[in-house]
Amino acid sequence: MKRILPVIIFFGSLQALELKEHEKWWQTQCTQQNKLNQFAGWVGNEKEPSRMYIRKHILEKNYKSVLDIPCGLCVDFLSLKQSNPEIDYLGVDITTLFVDRAINQNIPAKLGRIQEIPVLDSSFDVVYSRHILEHLDTYRQAIPELVRVAKKEVLIVFFMKPVPTEYDAILIGNVDGCPIFHNQYSKSKLEAFLNTLPKVKTFSWFDVNANECVLHIIL
Repeated sequence: MKRILPVIIFFGSLQALELKEHEKWWQTQCTQQNKLNQFAGWVGNEKEPSRMYIRKHILEKNYKSVLDIPCGLCVDFLSLKQSNPEIDYLGVDITTLFVDRAINQNIPAKLGRIQEIPVLDSSFDVVYSRHILEHLDTYRQAIPELVRVAKKEVLIVFFMKPVPTEYDAILIGNVDGCPIFHNQYSKSKLEAFLNTLPKVKTFSWFDVNANECVLHIIL
């Protein structure tokens, strides 16, 4: 039986989450068109190599449902639907602006934080998270949540590849007056952390290009 996601109708803007300082850039700056264009340039279009790799993997695995977090501009929604109209998609993001935008385009989306994802355990065949862990103060709440809500696999795309060092490089800078993390994590520490999660069966890495890699977490 096909799983039917509940349809929620919103009137006006969603109530914003109380954001931490390092989470505010996207909400405060992307109200300006030039900043929204800047953000769109950062995340890239549907032809970005990592996006193409992820979509191909999802289709080859014949996954029936996808959680995209953070969904941002929901770049992958149309391509996934064009390839498989039956696939269930839900985007989740902390940024009210992006969730409002998705809903106005008839894209299923929900407001939520990656450290507290507002869906039930094992709700989606695959959970897809691109270019976000580097912007968090820590991944130790986010990864267990991604694993919790996924049924079969978690896909994490890094734009700063984890490196063979003993320590994480937790770096915070300033963009337009907002603090933003750009962290580079220790690969061995990250793998050791994954090994503490009972639901994780195995994991593997794939280098997409010189800048990006994908962490496959099999459940």
